[in-house]
Amino acid sequence: MSIKQLAEKDKARKLLENARNIMVLSGAGLSTEAGIPDFRSSNGLYANKFHGHSPETVLSHSFYLNQPELFWEYLRTSLNYSGIQPDDSYRLIAQLEQEGRVQTVVTQNIDSLHLAAGSKHVIEIHGTLKRCYC
Repeated sequence: MSIKQLAEKDKARKLLENARNIMVLSGAGLSTEAGIPDFRSSNGLYANKFHGHSPETVLSHSFYLNQPELFWEYLRTSLNYSGIQPDDSYRLIAQLEQEGRVQTVVTQNIDSLHLAAGSKHVIEIHGTLKRCYC
């Protein structure tokens, strides 16, 4: 790690130490660090067809209505991350919330790892695979 990177890391640490009203915005970076592949990279979930369909198509509302069995099969086989556990990043965010420093977590992730780590005030803007409904 370069001196500049260390200085930036130290600056971020000091900001967090003094912060008392934090809102966390999280996305794929946290999930990938925990072991879940992202959607859009060259090796991501969207790189592979499913029964000849793109994942974007399979995950659409119209596909769900027209081919629900394939929709649910895709969720079971391609989006099943039940063995993945929150890593230190998720636990740190939950700890900061328990200390009263993080007020809200807003995430686009659908894996519920923030909740599994112990965060209570989580807004899952794309929903979650734990509670699927339309």
